[in-house]
Amino acid sequence: AKAQGPTSALTDFITAHIHKMLQQSAIDLTKFSGKADIDIKIEIPLKPGSKDTYDITAKMPNTGLSIFDNKITLNKGNIFGKYSGDRLQITGAGKINGFDSEIEFIQNFEDETEFHHKLNIITKLQFSKSSKKPQKIGFVKLLGGNSKLNFEYININDEGRITVNSDLKNLDLYFDKLGIHKKQGEKSNFILNGLLESTTKGKINFKVDGDNNLNINGLIDINEATTKMILDKINHRQTKLSSSIIISKGDFDIIIKGKTLDLSRADMFQFLEKERDAGTTKMQLAVDKVKLKNNILLNDLKLNFKCTYIKCYQGQIDAKIGSKKVEMNLTQESNLEKWLVKSDNAGALLKGIGAYEDMRAGSMLLVLTASRKEIAAGEVIPIIDGKFEFERFVLYNAPSLTKLVSVVSVPGFVNMISGNKDIIFSNMKGEF
Repeated sequence: AKAQGPTSALTDFITAHIHKMLQQSAIDLTKFSGKADIDIKIEIPLKPGSKDTYDITAKMPNTGLSIFDNKITLNKGNIFGKYSGDRLQITGAGKINGFDSEIEFIQNFEDETEFHHKLNIITKLQFSKSSKKPQKIGFVKLLGGNSKLNFEYININDEGRITVNSDLKNLDLYFDKLGIHKKQGEKSNFILNGLLESTTKGKINFKVDGDNNLNINGLIDINEATTKMILDKINHRQTKLSSSIIISKGDFDIIIKGKTLDLSRADMFQFLEKERDAGTTKMQLAVDKVKLKNNILLNDLKLNFKCTYIKCYQGQIDAKIGSKKVEMNLTQESNLEKWLVKSDNAGALLKGIGAYEDMRAGSMLLVLTASRKEIAAGEVIPIIDGKFEFERFVLYNAPSLTKLVSVVSVPGFVNMISGNKDIIFSNMKGEF
């Protein structure tokens, strides 16, 4: 027989018992979307005790499937399926989590000596300049280059084994919020392996290592409704941290601590990005020393934030630049965020974050109103309005200001500053 119909026409030949076992592994083949062209050949011998033979194939263009609790999603798949009675084999290609990929799934129904079922995926990690959204894998952002990621899940005796590996040398990667930039051409490898008793229980080890002291390794402990990620080492250049992340029902509780956080090469705008479109996030950070741009050091940094996907409703940052304080407090106002930033050394803080380099000393008070409810994850949080006040600061090497004063032609003032690189101000206020 030849037929056209839903893709489930192929997987309907799998018994309910096998489907239930696959669903316990978070692989539900009944969820294939789209239509299929199906060729069916079944031979049933008349001789008693003889074995029936099956040769059923299906071509599934433009199909989709989500597995592993929607962590792996296939779109625009061009899939070929073959059912032989004792084995189901599905092969093809498509977009997996947004990247071009090849996929192979094999299910053994009779001889399970080698394995019960196995899933292999080869994903091409290719940077796309035309992508409208940031290309991310977990908390890692792809900035350029290309590579291949090899994924294998194999189930033997109801135990799932996961292996993932990739050579990252030809990728340009950025580890969000950690200031870790692995440039294209720098040697690096990613290895992950673990055991899953079920979708809700298992342990997975992972490691990223490479040039410039890059060493990130940890353990993912999955237990019922809670996933705990322990990062024993987060090392790169001068960064030396550790972290624990607890994920429960979509809520993230993150604790980061360590000796040094090197943000001297970081993109500071990343800290203004919205991270998630659902759930809540709580973050605590305690670092002895933060290296900012232009060799500015932030000491004894302590950070505490509580956020929903609509707004951050509580937050504090305390630190020091030398003996001078840096403080930030965040409160909520309806669905808006109110940020209050204070610094006793405004010049050093602005220079450290790469915002402005021509100010020395001074105290700063900055009040911002922000809203994140209208934007998607990965987009910069918009500032609605703000006001600022600086006191007792010095501007130096400021030719644009000198030119402005020359146009205004305040008597005597032009002559006073024309031979002096430093201009001393007692106060400046503004709003935007």
